[in-house]
Amino acid sequence: DHPAIKGYVRNGDIPLANSIIVHQSTGTWTVSNEYGYFSSAGSVGDTISVYHYGYKQYKTEISHESPIIIQLDQNPLKMKTVHVIGENNKMQVSHFQVKPGRNLSSTLRLIPSIMLRTYGGPGGLSTVSFDGSLSTHTKIIWNGIDLTSPQNGMTDLSQIPIAFINQISIGRTPALSYGSGSIDGSIEIQSSKPSIIDFSTGSFGTQSIAARTRFGINGGSTSVGIGQYKSDGDFAYSHNNNS
Repeated sequence: DHPAIKGYVRNGDIPLANSIIVHQSTGTWTVSNEYGYFSSAGSVGDTISVYHYGYKQYKTEISHESPIIIQLDQNPLKMKTVHVIGENNKMQVSHFQVKPGRNLSSTLRLIPSIMLRTYGGPGGLSTVSFDGSLSTHTKIIWNGIDLTSPQNGMTDLSQIPIAFINQISIGRTPALSYGSGSIDGSIEIQSSKPSIIDFSTGSFGTQSIAARTRFGINGGSTSVGIGQYKSDGDFAYSHNNNS
């Protein structure tokens, strides 16, 4: 076996991982592991140099058998002053009116850069995102209230009644005032509709009815709404026996 130099690189009692140990005569080098330990070809009388960012270079002649302990002194790197300048840019917001007879999904599909993902029929999970990104990167706000689920970071749009939505506002600048989850932007849903009664019907036994009224109490304003949406889903389909 070839003789080897073994030892530890430390700063006090703290092991220094990723220290570079160079054998001066051969030019070979090695790196210390997470415990500061290293092993390199060599023997007593050889000279090694040890380097580590943030510490002074150390050069020594091996005077005794392994293992050896090498102590490095700190030498903090000096950096020039860094000035960080920020600008308070206003969020770029676009407003879209919800037209009668449309559901929330069909309205969102008309908005550029919006990607809607629907899993299943009516009542199935429905999520939205910008430019094909993750749904967890888009914040959904209802009249200033964050609708993001604390469990998965998403919002199920199928649970929002379309009859009570008046306007959708799209903000493409991250809405940091709403916390995390708005990397791509935010969608704010507003429901400032006056009193309404809405009824609609569709194919396969689909029916929707909703009513809403708004009145003032003691100088304030209160809105009350009720509605129902159902679909029989009795459409024809083919099975293996062609029935």
